[in-house]
Amino acid sequence: TSDGAFKAYYEIYGLPPGTEFETVPTFEPLDNAVKAALRKLRNQEAVSLAFTNTFTSTGYRQQELRTVQTVLSSGTYRMTIKVRDLRNGAEATKQRIIRVR
Repeated sequence: TSDGAFKAYYEIYGLPPGTEFETVPTFEPLDNAVKAALRKLRNQEAVSLAFTNTFTSTGYRQQELRTVQTVLSSGTYRMTIKVRDLRNGAEATKQRIIRVR
């Protein structure tokens, strides 16, 4: 959207009810100019956020729809969503290329 917010939908499978987990979306610019500007501005080459939640589903799957508020410059990014089980450290990762206009 024009205000810098977007919705990220993902599903989490196989955690026992009551398990705490962390979701970390990371946005890595693929355009060299954007990457250089981010490095200069924040001394980083990617923007990461982190959310902690509890698996509340009584079934095998929990669906999440999260509104992410961040300001990304126009360009192409590799969005990585990592989910980590805080009980045992197990992780699952999914990547997608996105375009910000």
